[in-house]
Amino acid sequence: MLTILSGYIAMSIADRPGLAAGFVGGAIALSGVTIQSLQDPNATTVSSGFLGALLAGFIAGYIILLLRNQVLFYLSI
Repeated sequence: MLTILSGYIAMSIADRPGLAAGFVGGAIALSGVTIQSLQDPNATTVSSGFLGALLAGFIAGYIILLLRNQVLFYLSI
């Protein structure tokens, strides 16, 4: 459920391209992946829950929006 929330928050900001990035961000927030858990598989993971999914949706949406604006700017030159 949190993955879907994150995806649709990103989609509301950056339209359709933001949906996939929001889903990925929400999945990472839900699974509790950290840099330490990537290096050590025995490390404890803690899910960030609702707030992490909310933050991941906003970050993903604005990153995709920024990338879209930069690409359109460079194509117009």
